[in-house]
Amino acid sequence: AIAVPLAGDGDWRRSLLVLSAAAFVSLGLWLLLVREGPEERAGRAVRPVRLPWRNGTAWTLALVFGLQSVLFYGSIAWLPNAYVERGWPTTDAASLVAIASGVSLITTIGVPLFADRFRARRPVIVVAAAVSTLALAVVAAVPELAYPAVAVLGLALGAVLPLVLNLPLDVADDPASVGSVAALMLLGGYVISSTAPFVLGAARDLTGNFGASLWLLVVVGVAFTATCLRLSGGRLRRGVGREPV
Repeated sequence: AIAVPLAGDGDWRRSLLVLSAAAFVSLGLWLLLVREGPEERAGRAVRPVRLPWRNGTAWTLALVFGLQSVLFYGSIAWLPNAYVERGWPTTDAASLVAIASGVSLITTIGVPLFADRFRARRPVIVVAAAVSTLALAVVAAVPELAYPAVAVLGLALGAVLPLVLNLPLDVADDPASVGSVAALMLLGGYVISSTAPFVLGAARDLTGNFGASLWLLVVVGVAFTATCLRLSGGRLRRGVGREPV
């Protein structure tokens, strides 16, 4: 929301400088929070385990994390540009990202507060994945409904992230194994999601407009929903076995 005003007459370096300085404030506060205590020193004695490279459940988690990240990073990267292309002023187009990010805090913070009351995470994740896919379809097909569609998208993706980040706890029984599953999930997921801005931008260059890019996000949303359906109770209970180094 403030990036465009900070840029003023188009000097994006000023905007980038101010927002980067804000990131250093966050970094300083984080370093205060993670000062090592007795629990962390005791945790160093935990024997590490191998990443579960051959486990299908671990790779399903990586795919789930990667696809939801593709939806998030793809939207953040190109949604404003798509609406500038549709004739919106730059400030209005940028506000779409601000809305999506702002409303996502509601579910990102709220869903974990009630997560333990759910019998299973899978139904909530599947519903959120389906809703995010529907919202992207509205963005692609009905530009006039941008604001409500983007708000719904932000709420849905905001609900997905904290639940997906907790999935390693559902498939592993001890801290070391949870760490190994989480490491593989984040590694595979971020490798997948890193392709999103490039692929969506290439689709725009090849077709001449952002229509194809937006519909590609819808396709990813369908794949994301289908992958979430694989998170059956049996698969999660079967979990990921421990592989000592």
